[in-house]
Amino acid sequence: MAKKEINVLESSEHSILIYIINNQEMYASEIARRVKEQQGTIQRRLMKLKTSGLIKIKKHPDKIKNIKLFYVNWNKILDEFIKLLKEQKDEFIEIHNNLKTNIKPERLELLELLENQGFIKNLKNNKYLKKALIEYFSNISKIKKCSLYNALSYFTFFGDFEFTTLTHPSLRQVISQIELKKDLEKKDKNKQEDFFNENLKQNSKEWYDEMRKSHDSLMKNITSRYDNEEKKIKEIIENDKDLKNILKFNDIRKILGMDLGLQISLNDAIEQTAFYVINNNFPKQEIEKYLNDIFFKHSLRYKGVSDEVKQEVKEKIENMNENDTNAPKPNKIKHKESIKK
Repeated sequence: MAKKEINVLESSEHSILIYIINNQEMYASEIARRVKEQQGTIQRRLMKLKTSGLIKIKKHPDKIKNIKLFYVNWNKILDEFIKLLKEQKDEFIEIHNNLKTNIKPERLELLELLENQGFIKNLKNNKYLKKALIEYFSNISKIKKCSLYNALSYFTFFGDFEFTTLTHPSLRQVISQIELKKDLEKKDKNKQEDFFNENLKQNSKEWYDEMRKSHDSLMKNITSRYDNEEKKIKEIIENDKDLKNILKFNDIRKILGMDLGLQISLNDAIEQTAFYVINNNFPKQEIEKYLNDIFFKHSLRYKGVSDEVKQEVKEKIENMNENDTNAPKPNKIKHKESIKK
């Protein structure tokens, strides 16, 4: 019987070698020591990875025969990663079309960046994306049992690369601390008399006036600081093409990160069950009135959804009855006929 061809992308034994080599150049003997396996076994796996294009070989610097350095082919790794993203994008679009979802056109347009050669080229050359993968692989090398396919799949959907505000640290945090420090230094130099001073009787009109002025000044200062932070973040993004590129990539990840089919299926199931609860506790006329006057007009789930889809949902709800969870009873006539046979 012929041996089954190994898919190195799905093999944790092969993938661990990529995680270990990572951003270095290593000898087979070094790698074997790291994974605590025979050098011959590791050598065969390395050659398999070379055949797949995931690693490359360069000669020993002193040209010693049969001793070679292995290094990761990041271009191929990124090709596999982008291929995975495109597959997820195609599946997402197919589900969107089949289920007639109300996903905003601009979000679908964002996904089409994965077909834009300029965007893909910038993504493959993005220093922040490569840094994230290097650190990610370095940590995974301590886990051992994780295929490259699983690692890239997880990387595709989880975590957040919103470096402007959501990561810790973020650009906003650093800018905010710098501005706060400047404000504090300014206050130390220009000390003003506290409005809660002895010259103003507490709860007097003057005291409230000063309090209001102080509050207005504080709110104005907060708004001004926020606007300045926003301005500086925009300037940084405009001047850092790799940051702009990875933020777009992050937006794509967020869209693809939801399993659209399962999410809609679950949302529909919860919605139908909610109506099942209502159906068992309210008259049919009340439910019909609620559907027509409120539900479809104000539900965000049905904003932009075709009348055809709304009508299907409406009919399903209106035809619901309290015995919906019971197994359907066999048709009496057919049942009798089956007995005769």
